[in-house]
Amino acid sequence: MKNLFWIASFLLVACEEKDEVVDTAADDQLVLDGDNDGVPDNEDAFPDDPNESVDADGDGVGANTDCDDEDSSLLSTENDQDCDGVLSDQDCNDQDAESTIIAEDEDCDGTLTAEDCDDNDADSTVVADDQDCDGIFTENDCDDTDPNTVNDMD
Repeated sequence: MKNLFWIASFLLVACEEKDEVVDTAADDQLVLDGDNDGVPDNEDAFPDDPNESVDADGDGVGANTDCDDEDSSLLSTENDQDCDGVLSDQDCNDQDAESTIIAEDEDCDGTLTAEDCDDNDADSTVVADDQDCDGIFTENDCDDTDPNTVNDMD
């Protein structure tokens, strides 16, 4: 039983994750690579992140998740997935850089607030089709400048 204990202990120690050692041929010194990404810790901007090692613009966001690693003013894909410069929580569709923003299109129907009859209803009419925003399209409305006019086309 004692031998079984020692064998199990040896196997557990042998299976522990170790820091990878990178041999730098330039000066024959051993350098640690704590995240095992192939970049020595002393050259790695993110020594604990195996998915990142470079931050060219110095904004604290690695090149793999930075919208533009040459410009520190731009966002990361973590808070701007389509990299259009609009934060995810302010973007109508953060998968589409051409989509509208909530501040200009509250119901996110693609029609800007100024052109939308009811920007709280994605199914409402648009001013171009219904000038008085009464729900009756211009071509069927007797007086499309007055929402109170009774529509009687007879």
